[in-house]
Amino acid sequence: MFLREDLEARFRFENEKENGEDQPMLYVDAKLDGQNFTTLAKRYPGKKWINLVPGFRVSGSEPGGKRNQLIIEPVPVLHDDRLFVSHSGHVVLEDGTTRTIDLDVTVGMIRRWRDDPHPCQCDGCRNIFPNAIKALAAAEDYVAGRLKRGQLARKLRKLGYNEEEMPVFN
Repeated sequence: MFLREDLEARFRFENEKENGEDQPMLYVDAKLDGQNFTTLAKRYPGKKWINLVPGFRVSGSEPGGKRNQLIIEPVPVLHDDRLFVSHSGHVVLEDGTTRTIDLDVTVGMIRRWRDDPHPCQCDGCRNIFPNAIKALAAAEDYVAGRLKRGQLARKLRKLGYNEEEMPVFN
Protein backbone atom coordinates (compact mmCIF):
# COMPACT_ATOMS: atom_id res chain seq x y z
CA MET A 1 0.00 0.00 0.00
CA PHE A 2 1.42 3.43 -0.92
CA LEU A 3 0.83 6.07 1.71
CA ARG A 4 2.37 9.27 2.92
CA GLU A 5 4.66 8.51 5.83
CA ASP A 6 2.39 10.32 8.30
CA LEU A 7 -0.88 8.77 7.08
CA GLU A 8 -2.36 5.83 8.99
CA ALA A 9 -5.01 3.85 7.09
CA ARG A 10 -7.29 0.85 7.65
CA PHE A 11 -9.85 -1.27 5.77
CA ARG A 12 -13.31 -2.18 6.98
CA PHE A 13 -16.24 -4.15 5.57
CA GLU A 14 -19.88 -3.25 6.02
CA ASN A 15 -23.01 -4.61 4.42
CA GLU A 16 -25.11 -2.17 2.42
CA LYS A 17 -28.48 -2.70 0.81
CA GLU A 18 -28.44 -2.63 -2.98
CA ASN A 19 -31.53 -3.68 -4.91
CA GLY A 20 -32.91 -5.18 -1.70
CA GLU A 21 -29.86 -7.41 -1.14
CA ASP A 22 -27.01 -7.08 1.30
CA GLN A 23 -23.76 -6.32 -0.54
CA PRO A 24 -20.38 -6.33 1.24
CA MET A 25 -18.81 -2.87 0.89
CA LEU A 26 -15.09 -2.32 1.36
CA TYR A 27 -14.13 1.03 2.92
CA VAL A 28 -10.73 2.72 3.26
CA ASP A 29 -10.35 5.00 6.27
CA ALA A 30 -7.33 7.21 7.05
CA LYS A 31 -6.31 9.56 9.82
CA LEU A 32 -6.03 12.82 7.89
CA ASP A 33 -5.76 15.02 10.97
CA GLY A 34 -3.65 12.52 12.92
CA GLN A 35 -6.45 11.77 15.41
CA ASN A 36 -9.73 10.64 13.82
CA PHE A 37 -10.34 8.23 10.95
CA THR A 38 -12.06 9.66 7.86
CA THR A 39 -13.61 7.44 5.17
CA LEU A 40 -11.73 8.20 1.92
CA ALA A 41 -13.41 5.74 -0.46
CA LYS A 42 -15.72 2.76 -0.77
CA ARG A 43 -16.00 -0.07 -3.27
CA TYR A 44 -18.62 -2.64 -4.25
CA PRO A 45 -17.27 -6.12 -5.10
CA GLY A 46 -15.85 -6.18 -8.62
CA LYS A 47 -16.29 -2.42 -9.13
CA LYS A 48 -14.01 0.62 -9.10
CA TRP A 49 -13.36 2.79 -6.06
CA ILE A 50 -15.82 5.58 -5.27
CA ASN A 51 -13.77 8.44 -3.81
CA LEU A 52 -15.59 10.30 -1.05
CA VAL A 53 -13.10 12.99 0.09
CA PRO A 54 -11.91 15.79 -2.20
CA GLY A 55 -8.14 15.96 -2.28
CA PHE A 56 -7.51 12.20 -2.12
CA ARG A 57 -7.86 9.40 -4.65
CA VAL A 58 -7.90 5.68 -3.86
CA SER A 59 -7.06 3.27 -6.67
CA GLY A 60 -5.67 -0.21 -7.27
CA SER A 61 -6.80 -3.81 -6.77
CA GLU A 62 -9.80 -3.20 -9.01
CA PRO A 63 -10.95 -4.53 -12.37
CA GLY A 64 -8.50 -3.43 -15.06
CA GLY A 65 -6.05 -2.10 -12.47
CA LYS A 66 -2.93 -3.42 -10.79
CA ARG A 67 -3.60 -6.40 -8.57
CA ASN A 68 -2.47 -6.57 -4.95
CA GLN A 69 -1.70 -2.86 -4.84
CA LEU A 70 -3.67 -0.08 -3.23
CA ILE A 71 -2.67 3.53 -3.79
CA ILE A 72 -3.87 6.46 -1.71
CA GLU A 73 -2.66 9.63 -3.37
CA PRO A 74 -3.30 13.27 -2.64
CA VAL A 75 -4.73 15.21 -5.58
CA PRO A 76 -4.95 18.98 -5.78
CA VAL A 77 -8.24 20.69 -5.09
CA LEU A 78 -8.66 23.36 -7.74
CA HIS A 79 -10.28 26.23 -5.82
CA ASP A 80 -10.40 29.61 -7.56
CA ASP A 81 -7.90 31.19 -5.14
CA ARG A 82 -5.33 28.39 -5.60
CA LEU A 83 -2.07 29.48 -7.26
CA PHE A 84 -1.81 27.56 -10.54
CA VAL A 85 1.39 28.82 -12.15
CA SER A 86 3.81 31.75 -12.01
CA HIS A 87 5.03 33.58 -15.10
CA SER A 88 7.91 36.00 -15.51
CA GLY A 89 8.03 38.51 -18.31
CA HIS A 90 8.86 41.98 -19.48
CA VAL A 91 6.46 44.88 -19.85
CA VAL A 92 6.97 48.14 -21.67
CA LEU A 93 5.52 51.06 -19.73
CA GLU A 94 3.97 54.17 -21.30
CA ASP A 95 7.22 56.11 -20.90
CA GLY A 96 9.08 53.43 -22.91
CA THR A 97 10.94 51.80 -20.05
CA THR A 98 10.99 48.02 -19.75
CA ARG A 99 10.36 46.27 -16.45
CA THR A 100 10.52 42.64 -15.44
CA ILE A 101 7.40 41.37 -13.71
CA ASP A 102 6.38 38.17 -12.01
CA LEU A 103 2.73 37.25 -12.47
CA ASP A 104 1.06 34.70 -10.20
CA VAL A 105 -1.84 33.13 -12.08
CA THR A 106 -4.57 31.54 -9.96
CA VAL A 107 -7.11 28.94 -11.03
CA GLY A 108 -9.84 31.61 -10.75
CA MET A 109 -7.99 34.01 -13.08
CA ILE A 110 -7.76 31.29 -15.73
CA ARG A 111 -11.44 30.40 -15.39
CA ARG A 112 -12.52 34.06 -15.56
CA TRP A 113 -10.43 34.68 -18.71
CA ARG A 114 -11.80 31.47 -20.26
CA ASP A 115 -15.45 32.34 -19.45
CA ASP A 116 -15.28 36.04 -20.35
CA PRO A 117 -17.05 36.68 -23.70
CA HIS A 118 -14.59 39.53 -24.38
CA PRO A 119 -11.33 38.63 -22.61
CA CYS A 120 -8.29 40.89 -22.57
CA GLN A 121 -6.39 40.54 -25.85
CA CYS A 122 -3.08 42.13 -24.87
CA ASP A 123 0.07 40.23 -25.86
CA GLY A 124 0.70 39.10 -22.28
CA CYS A 125 -2.74 37.59 -21.82
CA ARG A 126 -2.67 35.98 -25.25
CA ASN A 127 0.72 34.42 -24.40
CA ILE A 128 -0.27 33.15 -20.97
CA PHE A 129 -3.93 32.17 -20.89
CA PRO A 130 -4.55 29.89 -23.92
CA ASN A 131 -1.97 27.34 -22.74
CA ALA A 132 -2.97 27.88 -19.11
CA ILE A 133 -6.56 26.99 -20.05
CA LYS A 134 -5.37 23.74 -21.67
CA ALA A 135 -3.18 22.97 -18.63
CA LEU A 136 -6.11 23.65 -16.28
CA ALA A 137 -8.34 21.34 -18.35
CA ALA A 138 -5.71 18.59 -18.02
CA ALA A 139 -5.45 19.24 -14.27
CA GLU A 140 -9.25 19.03 -13.93
CA ASP A 141 -9.22 15.72 -15.84
CA TYR A 142 -6.50 14.46 -13.47
CA VAL A 143 -8.47 15.50 -10.38
CA ALA A 144 -11.60 13.82 -11.80
CA GLY A 145 -9.63 10.60 -12.37
CA ARG A 146 -9.75 10.69 -16.18
CA LEU A 147 -5.94 11.07 -16.43
CA LYS A 148 -3.12 9.37 -14.57
CA ARG A 149 -0.19 11.34 -13.13
CA GLY A 150 2.15 10.36 -16.00
CA GLN A 151 -0.41 11.37 -18.63
CA LEU A 152 -0.85 14.72 -16.91
CA ALA A 153 2.91 15.30 -16.83
CA ARG A 154 3.19 14.56 -20.57
CA LYS A 155 0.33 16.96 -21.42
CA LEU A 156 1.86 19.70 -19.30
CA ARG A 157 5.31 19.23 -20.91
CA LYS A 158 3.73 19.54 -24.38
CA LEU A 159 2.22 22.86 -23.26
CA GLY A 160 5.59 24.09 -21.99
CA TYR A 161 4.97 23.56 -18.26
CA ASN A 162 7.05 21.59 -15.78
CA GLU A 163 4.80 19.81 -13.29
CA GLU A 164 7.36 20.05 -10.47
CA GLU A 165 7.47 23.86 -10.78
CA MET A 166 3.70 24.32 -10.70
CA PRO A 167 2.51 25.30 -7.21
CA VAL A 168 -0.88 23.67 -7.70
CA PHE A 169 0.72 20.20 -7.70
CA ASN A 170 3.07 20.72 -4.75
